[in-house]
Amino acid sequence: MYDGIIKDDHVTLPSPLEHRPRLGARVLVRSYVRRYLKALFKEIGDWIEEHAERASNLLLFSICYSEDYMTHFLDQLLMSMYKSILKNDNKLIQKNIPLCFRLLGRYINPNSWGPLVIQAIRSELASFYSFTASGSLKAFGYLLAGSMELL
Repeated sequence: MYDGIIKDDHVTLPSPLEHRPRLGARVLVRSYVRRYLKALFKEIGDWIEEHAERASNLLLFSICYSEDYMTHFLDQLLMSMYKSILKNDNKLIQKNIPLCFRLLGRYINPNSWGPLVIQAIRSELASFYSFTASGSLKAFGYLLAGSMELL
């Protein structure tokens, strides 16, 4: 939280969370997120709506609890979310995925996600997927809004 400059009341979180999770809960989730994150990448892009909804909820709250630890998985995380941000058929996914990008933009340094997103926009990164350029362009706006939100 920028060395204590930003207080808890300046940050808005998803609806069940009223304030920043406690340190013990954050450390516990951070220690287990590595184990289920790769399966979560597959579930977000699943064609079964129930699985994709649950995966988007789990990803949203994992980001809230893990905060800047998600930098370790950023390249795979962004690629799996580009496809799901373009989905227009499910209201919950349309709400959760942009919020996930805003939280990633808030917690992660722009020097980490910037080059990855710019390469995807230029189609230099995973250009064999049809959704990479358009999904990364849409995601860039949410990431930038999340990083600007605290300033």
